[in-house]
Amino acid sequence: MDKLVENPIVGIDIGASKISAIIGEVEESGNIKVICNCEEALEIGVASDLQTTVETLKKVVNDLEKVSGIDVDNVFVGVSTTTVRVVSCTGQTIVETGEVRQTDIENAVRSASVISSPSDEIIHTFRVHFKLDDNPEEYNNPLGMSCNRLTAVVNIVLMPRNVLDNRRKCIEQANLTLEGFVLEPYAAGLSVLTPEEVELGVAVLDIGAQYSEMAVFKGKNKFVSQSPIWHTAVLACGGTNVTNDITRSFKCPIAMSQAEKIKIEEGTCRMTNLIQDAEFKVQAVGSLGETLCSKKQLAEVMQNRFAQIFQAYAARLKQFQLLDKISGGIVLTGGCASIDGIDKLAEIVMTKYLEDNKEPNNPSKIHISVRCAKPESKAGWGNAVAKPSLAVCMGLLEYGARERMQNSKSTRKQPIVAMKSWGQRIMDFFKSMFTIN
Repeated sequence: MDKLVENPIVGIDIGASKISAIIGEVEESGNIKVICNCEEALEIGVASDLQTTVETLKKVVNDLEKVSGIDVDNVFVGVSTTTVRVVSCTGQTIVETGEVRQTDIENAVRSASVISSPSDEIIHTFRVHFKLDDNPEEYNNPLGMSCNRLTAVVNIVLMPRNVLDNRRKCIEQANLTLEGFVLEPYAAGLSVLTPEEVELGVAVLDIGAQYSEMAVFKGKNKFVSQSPIWHTAVLACGGTNVTNDITRSFKCPIAMSQAEKIKIEEGTCRMTNLIQDAEFKVQAVGSLGETLCSKKQLAEVMQNRFAQIFQAYAARLKQFQLLDKISGGIVLTGGCASIDGIDKLAEIVMTKYLEDNKEPNNPSKIHISVRCAKPESKAGWGNAVAKPSLAVCMGLLEYGARERMQNSKSTRKQPIVAMKSWGQRIMDFFKSMFTIN
């Protein structure tokens, strides 16, 4: 390979309709420089076919290596499933010195991060707050404070072990080394959210091909990556369902490939910008030839399906009493976030549902603000990757850079401790040699 990049960061997003991969590096300034990204289409549904997924992943990685000139080995991989869940846990540790050290914080967090179910695996642990002894006050960072007992409250993200094991097999059979799993809507949030939104509380809704995924962020940390997730949900409904609706909504049946093209090129969720009786030509299946389709009818079809998705998530927010955690609104991302008018539709549908179903004694007016987002423009990223469909991939780079930095700090501490220990041994040796009895 003709390029020398010491520690490339590689993110892999295995979706229902395609596999995307991205490679970047952390510059001396701390900025992430994107080197290149590649993707390969998957036939809908084959992501559950291990061998086909492995072969497609190999091709994507091979393309990434050719374009970047860099060998790919370690990878961060996005994961999601309809059974993912967030659980709040509490753990305690005795502070032996009477002053909280970093090891005490880590021990308290470790004590809280214990699960009883052997069928689940923890993929993320988010620190919510700490308490000192019986003091009810909550602290983000208790380092250096005085107490005898430290309590940690954490939110852990759990995923079925068999789902992760199957993804591990896929990565291993593609001759790659797994560096870490990352929850996909969390990764998307890392690349599209602002610290101000997270401080208020915000939900990321990533609408992909086969699934739509939501994660609720809220925290007082300066960095989005350090803010806890409070809730996550995955709905088995996305852009492919819209495409299926289009195939059977006009006078003649339309092939899936044609319906997908129509959705991208002609699709809209906004009625106000349509010219009365505007039509477009579409090639029907078989020998039926071309047929005329109404833009208004297409918009209605798309509105109906997306409204179903937004209403389902509004119901979820109400069911789990999350409205007080999303004062910053909803941020849409993923491939479908590029569809015209989808943000306004989401705002109308979710606000109406929550307003219609609020508690009778609640006098407050409910309004949910919604915006569409692509990865935030940062130095070295460029316009090529500033697309909603690449939000997860870009978030994987962000996550990977943070993990590398944390691991680097931990590694640097270890030799210092070892050298002190070795130095102490030498001192002890000379003391023993020259001790006068």
